[in-house]
Amino acid sequence: MVYIESVLPNPIGKDSGQEWIRLLNEGGSLENLLGWRIEDGSKKVFDLSAVGEIEPGEIVELGHAFTEISLNNDGDTLFLYDKQGSLIDTLEYGPVEEGEILLNKTLTETREPQNTNALANIAETGVLNKNILNKDVLGPIELGLLVAAMASTLFVYLSINIFRKNE
Repeated sequence: MVYIESVLPNPIGKDSGQEWIRLLNEGGSLENLLGWRIEDGSKKVFDLSAVGEIEPGEIVELGHAFTEISLNNDGDTLFLYDKQGSLIDTLEYGPVEEGEILLNKTLTETREPQNTNALANIAETGVLNKNILNKDVLGPIELGLLVAAMASTLFVYLSINIFRKNE
């Protein structure tokens, strides 16, 4: 089953175009989002058909440039509907700090008896397939990998130069 995993309603600096919504396929099978939709508190609707399919355990990030849904910094509600129009999930939040990522608290509980906690599954298996539909912004994972790569390169450079000076 697909759920709203997290949102970034108030990015650091200029909000315009930097906000995102992440969906998670917590189920054990491929989910086709044809006919699914996300709606915010102001009734702005985004048809998820363009996203296509989500693999089990996959997280899809929907950037503002893709959805054109503006998330309010002082609070909002997101609704996720399936192709039959049934309400699948909601995420409601109040005022948020700049840069604060809001996790859907209901994902910390087991939604279906046969499923374990989806976030724990990701941590245990290391499986995090991620499509970024807003290529202009690095997500926290990409940024973390970039910083780690730069730090390890700097460490190797300094190590080589220190050893050369000692010879």
